Amino acid sequence: MSTYTPIPIPIPIPRKFASATANVHFSVGSPVCLAIDGNAELSIANTTGNYQCVGLATMPAEVGEKVLYVTTGYILSVTDWTNIVGTTALVENAEYFLDPTTAGKLTTTIPTISGDVMVSVGKTTGTSILQINVCQPVIIGGE
Repeated sequence: MSTYTPIPIPIPIPRKFASATANVHFSVGSPVCLAIDGNAELSIANTTGNYQCVGLATMPAEVGEKVLYVTTGYILSVTDWTNIVGTTALVENAEYFLDPTTAGKLTTTIPTISGDVMVSVGKTTGTSILQINVCQPVIIGGE
């Protein structure tokens, strides 16, 4: 008699999407924030930049085009993350944060310099999949 072992199937995660007109070029996976005019800008994790990340772009967009972005719960699978993290693959089982030095980039390094902003955007479930969960920003060295 053989034993049946079911293959685990991921539980569907509720997805939330939004869109805005792009003020800059977006790659798939680019962190998105909204400017005062309601248009999309690239997020960066410092207090002089746009650290209020609202999600990650799900498709490329040029200036003036609509950029669709996911705000939470969606697993974003990208085959080449070079434009966003600097390498083709993500670090497995890692947490990703907005980069404090380059707009539109993510990093596994937690920002620690006073004036930087710590914004976790999600955790990996493999080398190409990021579970998006944008957290509230924490200003480093802030009162």
